[in-house]
This record gives sequence, structure tokens and C-alpha cells, in this order.
Amino acid sequence: LTDVLYQHARALFDKSYRKGRRVRLLGVGLSSLKDKDAEPRRLFEDAEAEKRKRLSRVVHAVTKTYGEKAVTRAALLKKKP
Repeated sequence: LTDVLYQHARALFDKSYRKGRRVRLLGVGLSSLKDKDAEPRRLFEDAEAEKRKRLSRVVHAVTKTYGEKAVTRAALLKKKP
């Protein structure tokens, strides 16, 4: 689910971003979420959904154990000068 939300948030950002404008902070909010054991509604089902679900569980376990910065998307990493 995290990956799907990221993809949709990124698409919305890309659609509205104007080149040259600086972005200081960008946030995404969610509400009305269910318990972790509840089965979510299938809004964005596809062939890779189960694979992403397993990956999300692993990432959650790693960040829970080692902290929020333990796993970062490569696309978010800055290149060294």
C-alpha cells in the first residue's frame, strides 16, 4: 500500500510542479484507516500487488527495528557533489 500511495502522490506532484520552483516541504495525509489486521479495499489491484505487500511488510519491520531512516528510496537520495 505504501508504494501505491507514493506513486499516486508523486504523480500528483509531478503534474502540478513548475520547473524552477523550490519545494521546502511536501506532505501526504491519510485518514479513516482500519486496523492493521483488517483487509484493505482493493483500489489499485494489479499483478505485482502481493509482491509490493510483502515488501511493505519487510520495510515496516526494518524501520520499526532500526528507525525511520533505515530504508530510503533510491530516488530520494542526493548525489554527492
